[in-house]
Amino acid sequence: MNFLFVHQNMPGQYRELLQWLAQAGGHRIYFLTQRQNAPKLSGVETRVYRSHHRPDAKAYGLSTVWEEAAGNRLIPLRLPPLHR
Repeated sequence: MNFLFVHQNMPGQYRELLQWLAQAGGHRIYFLTQRQNAPKLSGVETRVYRSHHRPDAKAYGLSTVWEEAAGNRLIPLRLPPLHR
């Protein structure tokens, strides 16, 4: 089976699940993260993405959370085909 995980700070809450899936074998596991120094997990292919927008330093305080979240939309990535 093919799995795609997305979390800004890999592995987040998925560490045990990733390890279990990788040990079970027979899976293709991809992880998209913003974490530059993400841990290397055996059987997991990691790709790093960047935010396409950061709020201005002078932005209204309550809008910065929304701007950061909206700026984290995933830009198209080139992954190998998920079919075999």
